[in-house]
Amino acid sequence: MQREILKLLVDHGGNVDHLGYWKRTTLYYEIENWVNTFQNMAAARSNNPNRVAGHEADFKNHSFNIPFLIQLAANPFNCDGENSGYLTLLRQKWSENYINATGVEKFVENAGR
Repeated sequence: MQREILKLLVDHGGNVDHLGYWKRTTLYYEIENWVNTFQNMAAARSNNPNRVAGHEADFKNHSFNIPFLIQLAANPFNCDGENSGYLTLLRQKWSENYINATGVEKFVENAGR
């Protein structure tokens, strides 16, 4: 994500909660990618240690992008065209136990502070 460009667009009236082609916001995709990368890191640690560093770098990048978007006023509780929050959308893809194991809810809540 080009943070400087996004900030410039938002500073000049761009909508940080704009819905993309699949009716999701950039923040939702960053959160989804954060959870995916969490899963990829765990799998790499068990099956392919050579790939751990790449997944950790991706995870760090998503971990920076989520608070950045929230600071730009992205709304984690309206991530699609139907006012669904990020947790509602994540639950469509993963089990509640897995979502809890990632710590994504606490991370997003703390990102807004």
